Amino acid sequence: MWPGPEGHLVTLLGAARPVSVIGPPGRAGDLAPSWSSTTEFGTDAPAFASC
Repeated sequence: MWPGPEGHLVTLLGAARPVSVIGPPGRAGDLAPSWSSTTEFGTDAPAFASC
């Protein structure tokens, strides 16, 4: 049986309501990445990141 995602969920303030998402993986020494915000669904134009 696979473990559930509960231990990896973080809650962010969304445009309309709080949103639960999986936190970013990994660490760099003592630093851990984190999500800081969300956007309203559909407000970001679809595009590929430039290299």
